[in-house]
Formats: sequence, structure tokens, C-alpha cells
Amino acid sequence: MFVRILRGTKHLQSNSAIHWFTWISTNIAFGFLAFIICSAVPVFNGLLALIGSFCGAPMSIIIPACLWLHDFAGYRKGTMKQKLFYGIHVLLRALRVFLFIGGT
Repeated sequence: MFVRILRGTKHLQSNSAIHWFTWISTNIAFGFLAFIICSAVPVFNGLLALIGSFCGAPMSIIIPACLWLHDFAGYRKGTMKQKLFYGIHVLLRALRVFLFIGGT
């Protein structure tokens, strides 16, 4: 919506007052609209919680742990301190997967 409003103007990629006013007001408007929809639909609260547990937990908890294990794969065969760090992160990943499944 923000790009549609400012399309073709110099304010789309500039640091002007119109740019920031449009950005903040579109965020407030959509936040208010989302609040109205959440309040009006009876099952939306449960649906939102379910979507949050399916999408939020893997994206913010599990995937960063997997990326760390991929980036530091050499720690598995490194010094004793590196092996310890790698083992702790494997356990943390297992705990995070458990929390994701239990939270669903």
C-alpha cells in the first residue's frame, strides 16, 4: 500500500516528511484494521495463535540454530572447547524442537 500511494513521486525513496508520514500512517491504519478483524471474528484468536506457533517458532527459534550448526560444522571435529559448544547447540536445537511441538 505504501508503494502504491507514493509510486511515481520523489518521496518513495527519499527521507522526507511526506515519506515518513505516509509510512507511519499506513502502519497505524493496517494495525487498526487488523485489530478490528481480530475482534470481529470469533475464532481468529485461536487461529492466530496456531499460525504463530507454526510459523513464528521455526523461523525465530529452530532455523537460526540449524544455521549456526551449519556455519560452525568444523567445531564437531575441533578442539575440546569447540566440541563442547557444538554439543550444547545440538542440545539447544533439540530443546527448541521439543518446545515447538509442545507449544503447538
